[in-house]
Amino acid sequence: MLTLYHGTNEIIRFIDFDKSNLRTDFGKGFYMGSKLGEARKWADGKAGFYGIPTIMRYSIANNVLHDDCVDPIRFDQPNDGWLEFVKENRRKHICGDSPNPPA
Repeated sequence: MLTLYHGTNEIIRFIDFDKSNLRTDFGKGFYMGSKLGEARKWADGKAGFYGIPTIMRYSIANNVLHDDCVDPIRFDQPNDGWLEFVKENRRKHICGDSPNPPA
């Protein structure tokens, strides 16, 4: 079992990707981490705008991360792959590239 945390300013009943902010270093998604302290920092920061600091805890079976329906991106530490991923997302925001180009 893997325990992950999400810091926010309200209770999340279900994950809604439409509420996700596209203009982030990691693109559109639902961000979780294994460090409770980091989730607290995010919760405090978001609650500075409105709401109350809230930390959501998720327990995920290890085999779920290898399911064909789940496509997690995992960075255990900042490295060249992490840097390239962030740079590409920032480039998209600066240049105005759409993450979903028209067909």
